[in-house]
Amino acid sequence: MSKNNTIKTKAQHEIMGFVLIVLLVSIIIIIFLSLSINPNRTLQEDNIEVSNLLQASMYVTTDCEISWPMYYEDMQALILEVTKNKDNECLNGETVEKSLEKYLRSLIEDTLKIGDNLPNKAYTLKIYERLTKDPKDDNVLIQFEKGSFSDCKSKTGGRHIIDNNRGLGKVVIELMVCKG
Repeated sequence: MSKNNTIKTKAQHEIMGFVLIVLLVSIIIIIFLSLSINPNRTLQEDNIEVSNLLQASMYVTTDCEISWPMYYEDMQALILEVTKNKDNECLNGETVEKSLEKYLRSLIEDTLKIGDNLPNKAYTLKIYERLTKDPKDDNVLIQFEKGSFSDCKSKTGGRHIIDNNRGLGKVVIELMVCKG
């Protein structure tokens, strides 16, 4: 009889252990599903494709020449030039800031295809100097957008960071995209 009781006790312990494991796994699955299926929240995440777009755009050559002899600057050089002085001019008379904004806007809109009937509904681009750890001290250099973020199903974005050539902090380029 005692051998029978020992077997029953072992069997009960195994069943209880199995039930406990199933219960824990069920709770984890329920928590995961409730976080991932909630339709009222918008997801904001760093996206490697957006970050790669920003990084590659830094090497796009513009029609802005800052010094003689003729040497067309890439976008990263223009960004660093804007950190020195927004009113600096290209040799063609256009300000460095306007030239940079024109090329960035064109590149983003041609690449992402922004529109109401398209997957990408809107975007916002912000370039700023981060001189301290406090975001309140950021010096916004350029900021522009297209479209509305009001009906986004999700938001995705990325950033590219450049060392400031003056040795003062970093220059951050952030791009947020509204997915419809």
